Amino acid sequence: MDNQQNENFTNMYQPINYPPPYMPPVYYKPKLRKAGSKRDMIFAGLLFFLSLLCVNFTLYGGGGLALSLAAIGLYITGIAYLYPKRRHFSLYTCFCMMFYVLGALSLFLSDSGFGKFLTLNTMVLLSGVTLMDLMDLRKQTAGSIYAVFDWLRTILILPFSSIGAVFFALFHKKGSEGSENPVEKRKTGSVLIGLGLAVPVLLVIVPLLTGADEAFHNLFRKLTFEGSSELIVTLILGIGIFILIFGQHFAAQYQNAEEKNRENIGNGIDTTILASFFCAICVVYALYLLSQLAYFFNAFAGLLPEDYTVAEYARRGFFEMTTICVINLGLLLLALFGSRKKDGKEPGILRALALFLCLFSLILIATAISKMLLYIDSFGLTHLRLLTSVFMLFLCVLFVTMILWLFFRKLPYMKVAVITAALLVTVLGFADPGRVVASYNVNAYLSGELDSVDMAELSLLNTDAVVPYAWELTQDPDPLVYERAWRILYDHMINFDMIQTIEGERQVTEGHYDWRAFNAPSYQAYKLLQEHGQEIFSTARRYGIR
Repeated sequence: MDNQQNENFTNMYQPINYPPPYMPPVYYKPKLRKAGSKRDMIFAGLLFFLSLLCVNFTLYGGGGLALSLAAIGLYITGIAYLYPKRRHFSLYTCFCMMFYVLGALSLFLSDSGFGKFLTLNTMVLLSGVTLMDLMDLRKQTAGSIYAVFDWLRTILILPFSSIGAVFFALFHKKGSEGSENPVEKRKTGSVLIGLGLAVPVLLVIVPLLTGADEAFHNLFRKLTFEGSSELIVTLILGIGIFILIFGQHFAAQYQNAEEKNRENIGNGIDTTILASFFCAICVVYALYLLSQLAYFFNAFAGLLPEDYTVAEYARRGFFEMTTICVINLGLLLLALFGSRKKDGKEPGILRALALFLCLFSLILIATAISKMLLYIDSFGLTHLRLLTSVFMLFLCVLFVTMILWLFFRKLPYMKVAVITAALLVTVLGFADPGRVVASYNVNAYLSGELDSVDMAELSLLNTDAVVPYAWELTQDPDPLVYERAWRILYDHMINFDMIQTIEGERQVTEGHYDWRAFNAPSYQAYKLLQEHGQEIFSTARRYGIR
């Protein structure tokens, strides 16, 4: 009995093993560590070379034919590398590929700085969409607004998160039997490290040698400070872009295609709150439209309200269009994607209000386009007016697409937006905005449609496409137009280094034309200036132009 009591007493003070608290599972995604194959190394070599070319041709080559070919080569190389391991290929992918190539080719036909800027950004957009579609990197529903996050992930997160994988792939190779583990170090990595360490030392040694020996100095006499800085910048940026693009493509083939998340069907903003808010907005819009019917629709007939000039009328129309349409786009996103869903759809009242917003915006856009056409007919074309008109057209397509999506929910509206933007930018690139502006203004002035030509706008056009049109104005009877036309031609001769100081006197030379910047408008201007260079120089000096 005593033993039983002792056993009970001992058990009473034994530690109690409570169940462990619930710990959520930890999803750890291991870092990508794959040795590079021979195919990977070939792709890396081509990509490195093309990355250097793209950087140099963009920053120092003027973005002409050389950049067109290098950008197409870079794009096609990436597609050829991933195509055998593709997970998806559709008509949408083909459209993206087509518009990328056309956009790159438009760099050869355009000399407009801002036009090239738009084209290059569109090419970046299309390259990300192509990779995302080809390797099925989407986590969201294709063609929806949530696909923007997939594109950002493909363009930004994937390249930067794969930097470690790049160096591992470049510096390692598979084992002797072809297995992934263990891997062997690759001599390529050691060579690259050695070359990289030698660069800063050579930057110090080479200038010292050129200063110590005349023969060595003559050998490197073409390597000026500008040339050295160009080489350094090209190497630094080229290597950086190579690492990001190679990491993006290398890691894309190891990304798992995940189940797509459907558009937000969970809780959102209360329908009553949203409906009340949008009803108040739409009532104000309806009253505004009703009270301004005469004001708005006068634009279609070319009539002006009392006490308004054409400039004031057109500017006010543009301000209204941009402000209200941007607000309406934000409101549409709030109504359609921030509301509570029922069976995957927004409440009927919100869809009806969204339809009203779209129709109201289309009326504003149509009116503003009419006003802009009236403005152009009266004062000519400028870069801003041309780009504004194209932007209006893009907004029109967006609102029409949203109307269709309200009735046909499977419509991939984001794909429509991407293809529309690519199409408009490509057409703009082939047309060359600077050439369009110069051609319209000069031809309308010479034909009598315009009473005057805006010579200040022609002078400010950042394109050589203006040269042939300025030459047409050198016979104009208006002394102001005549003088400004010769000044424009003289300034472009300076840009081509056709006027240099030799033995203390300014003389006409053949100039310098960088083959990297070759494009149709600039080459045409260069040949015209070469042909009439002496006449332009003599006339400019007669008018005191220096």
